[in-house]
Amino acid sequence: GMEAQPCRTDGSISPRLFTLQPFINQMLLELSLKQHKILCLLSICIFTIVPTIMNQDYFGLKQGYSFGWLLICYVIGGYLKRREDMKSQDIDNKYLLVFLICSFLLLVSKLINYNFIEYTSPITLLMAIILLLYMKNIKVNKGKN
Repeated sequence: GMEAQPCRTDGSISPRLFTLQPFINQMLLELSLKQHKILCLLSICIFTIVPTIMNQDYFGLKQGYSFGWLLICYVIGGYLKRREDMKSQDIDNKYLLVFLICSFLLLVSKLINYNFIEYTSPITLLMAIILLLYMKNIKVNKGKN
């Protein structure tokens, strides 16, 4: 069978998403915030939790190297963007602790079940969301000109 190749992701999948981006944005904005949240939660359950537990790639997400997975991440990112009330100061030490626990679980899970390390793993997705929220409002000062 064909194996997923990370280097192809940048070359073939991203342009497809960027081409469809205005249409995807319009569809997401038609959803209420509650509907968008439900879409995210359903996507997480259907496309990450169930396939990871069952150890089966039901939807051809290719361990996260697919247009479908990029689209799911885009939908989740769009929800986080709409939730402007979720500022980085809300991401306190308990979330960083969750991040560290997830990191530990990923290391341990490598011994038990390798697919927890895939991009589509709920643990990896949770870590990405925490990191995104934590870094969302970091201000970077420009150096002296």
